[in-house]
Amino acid sequence: MRQTFQTELRELQTQMAALGSLCADAIAKAVHAFLDDEQEVAASLSTLADTMDEKERDIENMCLRLLLKQQPVARDLRTISSALKMVTDMKRIGDQSADIAEIVRTAEPPAESRTKMYRTMALDVIHMVDESVDAFLQQDSARADAVIAYSPGRAEVSAAQVTSGSRARTLASSFRTKPVISQSNAGLGTP
Repeated sequence: MRQTFQTELRELQTQMAALGSLCADAIAKAVHAFLDDEQEVAASLSTLADTMDEKERDIENMCLRLLLKQQPVARDLRTISSALKMVTDMKRIGDQSADIAEIVRTAEPPAESRTKMYRTMALDVIHMVDESVDAFLQQDSARADAVIAYSPGRAEVSAAQVTSGSRARTLASSFRTKPVISQSNAGLGTP
């Protein structure tokens, strides 16, 4: 019974990592579509958001099944409850990326002078999401604290950055656990 539980916990972590990767992809695609006026990329974000919604439901169901069948305590309970909190914020990232896609369809591309700032903001947010998910997977509270304390160090901070950065900080504080930068963030460069 305990071995089955551990296998299910590993599967939960695998699913959380997959959803984290989808979040990073959604952010990267949304910013790419917005900055480069890529209508096709913007259109694909709706499908990606739907995929993220489905994965969120699957993870929530997995967590509830684990809670009901296994009645975990201590560390295992914290892991499952953290996953439940995180998936809500991760779903919102997908929804907000889809909202950006809608803006791309109706708005003018941003001024060239703001493009670098938006790309940098996106890389910061992707970094924070990746770090948050990795902190969860590694159960590393020091890395989660580092995400919470992370500051991009720029004087100019937009409302979008505050909102996105706050979302990643919420992810980190949900479990206070470790980070990795994915290489799937095509079109944005590296942090």
